[in-house]
Formats: sequence, structure tokens, C-alpha cells
Amino acid sequence: MDIAITIGTVVKKALELLAVNDSGRKFLGYVLCIAVFLLLLPVIVVCGLFGWMENDGGTLILREELLNNLPEENAAVIEQMNTVCDTIQNVFEIKGLSVSDERKAEAIYLTCLVGREDEENFYNDLADCFLYADTETDVFEWITAVFGVEISEEDRGMIEKIE
Repeated sequence: MDIAITIGTVVKKALELLAVNDSGRKFLGYVLCIAVFLLLLPVIVVCGLFGWMENDGGTLILREELLNNLPEENAAVIEQMNTVCDTIQNVFEIKGLSVSDERKAEAIYLTCLVGREDEENFYNDLADCFLYADTETDVFEWITAVFGVEISEEDRGMIEKIE
């Protein structure tokens, strides 16, 4: 019991001496931050190792909450866009196109083709633009030729960065 009181008194005096000047306070701050980090390290490791098992369920829950709180007409439009993007993914998978191409096609759709998804052969025509693209005629030129829309240089640059 006497040892605990003595150690407590020594620690208290040491903390008082350190808290008096700036460098002592900095040292105490560093020690405190390191202690908190070390205490949280097991949680960080577990989340890092097993976070992939979540399968992005949190994102789906958040998406459903957002859709439920939107006005009815906006929620319907967003659901329609999601359905179109899902269909684009399916058609691109069937045609053997890459995931990168799927994402670029979805960006192109959201940029300048919203409302055109009900046209005959829309999805196949969109996929064909990617299939026929080569060094002479890029995807954007095919999109312009097939759908009659012009994609700005700024949008082209952003879409090209998608992987």
C-alpha cells in the first residue's frame, strides 16, 4: 500500500514538472497520442484484416436510407439510373468487355445519354462503341457517331481516368 502511494506521488510530481513548460507539454501530448494509438491498434488491425468480409453492406444500407428519404419522383429517377447501370454491366459482361469499360460506359451514360436508354438496341450500341474502338477511332468518336452527342474534352479526360 505504501509503495502505491509513493509511486503515485512520484508520478504526480513528474507530471506537474512536465506540464510547467512547453516542451514538457509537447512530450506529454506525444506520450498520450502514442498510448491512444497503441490501445486502438488491435481494433485497426482487425478492421483492416476482416473489413473485406463486409461486402459493402454498409454502403447498401446507406443507399437505401437515402432513397427512402428522397421525394418520390427523385427516388424513381435514381432507381431508373441504377437499373440502367446494372443492365450496362450485364451487357458488357456478356460481350466480354472489361470492368473499366463498364465504368466508363456508365459515366458516359450519366454524362450525356440519360433518357436514351429506352431506344432500340441502346445497350448493344453502347457496348459496340467500346468493341469497335481502336487507335483510329476512339470510343468518344463512336459515341458521337452512334448517338449523335458530343462529349466535351473535359468530360473525356475525366472518363479516361476511370479504371
